[in-house]
Amino acid sequence: MIRVLSAILLLAMIVTASCMKSNINACEDNSFTHNFITSTTNDSGEFIEVDFEICILNQYAHQQLEGIDSNVGLFYREDNVGTINYDMGFLAGEYVQEDTPGAIEDNAVDTNFRYLKSDSSLIITFPELSANFYLDDLTFESDVLSMMRTVDIK
Repeated sequence: MIRVLSAILLLAMIVTASCMKSNINACEDNSFTHNFITSTTNDSGEFIEVDFEICILNQYAHQQLEGIDSNVGLFYREDNVGTINYDMGFLAGEYVQEDTPGAIEDNAVDTNFRYLKSDSSLIITFPELSANFYLDDLTFESDVLSMMRTVDIK
């Protein structure tokens, strides 16, 4: 009887933890989910594809661009202020290296990212995803960092 109760309790804890994780990245009413698949390497150096999603504020629209050797595009606002560009994939590299002076470490749902801010731009790198985001107008810096914190690897 105790084993059955222990198994039920363990199952309830797993389901609760799973629901908590999915609720963390549930986009709010003022945003939408955008899914990406990017290529990177694992710890063994093997090429892998990684599926992740991010919550983007509703004021932004997406435009896929044509890259040569990486996945590029942007999220733009109709007022053309605060455009978020991205470049991802193994050959995109890491715009903000671990040892970049002034780089700030931050956390998303289940991965880490680092960013570098200058007087006029913000550059964000997700090393685990081989993904970079950048903007040349800091008007909506806090919104963009909030969106980056919603990145969730699937």
